Amino acid sequence: MGGFIGLVVVVSAMWMYFESRSFEYDKGDVTGLAAMRPVGWFFTGLLLWLVAFPLYLASRAKLRAAGEARLAKLKTDDRYAPKPQSKVGPVLVSLASFLLLVGFLASKEPTANAGAGVQTTAQNEPAAQAVQQVLPKRDPNVGACQRV
Repeated sequence: MGGFIGLVVVVSAMWMYFESRSFEYDKGDVTGLAAMRPVGWFFTGLLLWLVAFPLYLASRAKLRAAGEARLAKLKTDDRYAPKPQSKVGPVLVSLASFLLLVGFLASKEPTANAGAGVQTTAQNEPAAQAVQQVLPKRDPNVGACQRV
């Protein structure tokens, strides 16, 4: 169950990153807790998913509107020309996601010697019978307290 939840967290954090990147908004265009770049949404989604994912869902309309307003400014004013986007963000997100998924999958693989040291009682019965035959029978009256 934990692997499934981890997978949901990683996939939704990746979705938050790529969708917020597609809105093409600037961090300065948005105010409040939602004023994050796409990489910020990704890492916040990984680390604080219970807070970040509902916040992102509530802020999507604001982010989309900020991106559309920025694109409208671009059409009228050359000062707001888009900055060349870095290729580091997608590579970093992809690498982090890959490492997290490999970690989840590696933690779920059974080991080859998982039950090698464990013996059932059926396997132990012949040894217990051999020990009982070697040891002398114990007298129940020896060492018992006598009533006065």
